[in-house]
Amino acid sequence: FKLKRFPDGRPKKYKARFVARGDQQIAGVEFNETYAPVVQWTTVRMMLILESMLGLNSCQADVECAFLHGALEPDEEIYMQMPRGFKQEGKCFRLRRSLYGLRQAPRAFHTYLVKALEQQGLMQSHLDP
Repeated sequence: FKLKRFPDGRPKKYKARFVARGDQQIAGVEFNETYAPVVQWTTVRMMLILESMLGLNSCQADVECAFLHGALEPDEEIYMQMPRGFKQEGKCFRLRRSLYGLRQAPRAFHTYLVKALEQQGLMQSHLDP
């Protein structure tokens, strides 16, 4: 836990990061697929060249807490111990969404992003998936 303070010393907000221990996940039991494609730099360069030649504008975006948006596959059941300060005897968390540290988190976010972009009318490249 981390406490952020105003310059005068008053508490501003409490910060905590809840991260899974992906190194303890068992392949085939707690996850099946982890592959998530990454853009090739030749594609990025080509897009920038086309933008320049055609006089287009581009923008970039940053997705805050990106891995928290992806949903886990229905057949994946992942349970976690409660963090310090929340412990209740005999209880644990069952994850429904991906979490930082999970091996399948990048793939879950990629699936979420593809669906969101397709709903906006964009189409994924077949040459650089």
